Amino acid sequence: MEEKNKTALICPFCGGSLDYDKERNSLSCPFCGYQKQYENSIADTDRSIVLKKKRHLHFSIILFLLSLMTLVFLVGYQVMNQNSILYKHIHKEEVVFFDAVEISFEGINGLAHIQIENQNVGELKDVPIYISKNENLSNGDQIVLSIEDKLGYAFLTNEKTIMVEGLNEWIDSLEDLSSKEIETIQVQSQEQIENMFKDSMEEGLSYRIKPYKQYLFIQKDVVKLQQVNKFYDCYEIEVSKEGIEPFTFYSAIRYSDLKKDMHDEVSIANIEVCGKEIFGSTKGFSLQTKFIGYLTSKELEEELFNVSESYELVGSE
Repeated sequence: MEEKNKTALICPFCGGSLDYDKERNSLSCPFCGYQKQYENSIADTDRSIVLKKKRHLHFSIILFLLSLMTLVFLVGYQVMNQNSILYKHIHKEEVVFFDAVEISFEGINGLAHIQIENQNVGELKDVPIYISKNENLSNGDQIVLSIEDKLGYAFLTNEKTIMVEGLNEWIDSLEDLSSKEIETIQVQSQEQIENMFKDSMEEGLSYRIKPYKQYLFIQKDVVKLQQVNKFYDCYEIEVSKEGIEPFTFYSAIRYSDLKKDMHDEVSIANIEVCGKEIFGSTKGFSLQTKFIGYLTSKELEEELFNVSESYELVGSE
């Protein structure tokens, strides 16, 4: 008996498995007797499925190639476009960023801070600069400036170390002044006194200048950064003229805002002769002769303390 090539399908009436006879191209149910001529063969169906799969594969390949071409085009466009992120990633401009950054220090030694001016142009103008320390700076401190990477630029260095220098320091004690510096101040003081005599010198008048005392006052109740000082270099001056009894008075030369720089050199903001007008005619001299000073040492000291009411005496000798 010829063996039938059967393929199991489902019966629409009883749900049993239908037998398919390829030779007769028919379906039959062994349970309920249902029979039906099958219009398309399984082989045709298989070939149809294969063709569909091939068409789908071809379509997928074409779609993939189109997508790939689109991607290549977009990448190429990004590579050539100077404003694109990809272009900036590939073509980085080498920059020595800190060459265009100006650095200075403000304040006095121990209480200073750093000032930074970024003179780079374009996008680099807005690059944040981070400072490792920016308060209570002193000469010799090491400060690190740093920046983060920026798209499109290759910084040759992202950090720069600088040393704090050039800060002045208040003179707040007479011990801060060396004997040589005191001598220099005394030379300036005596020049100021001699200029006073040149302006009012009368014939036959002579004088002798003798160092008297020195006072250092520092402003009270202010932060050290804003603190100022006053240094008074005082002299006893004897004026004489033939036939007139010698006259002695006291004069003070005021030096304001004495500071020392990193090289221990003293800077002075202002020099001024202090005192009241003393008319020479009251002492037997001519009407044109006048002096700037005080009649007694007590009057000098009282006046110095009066004008320095908001200051504290920190040294005298």
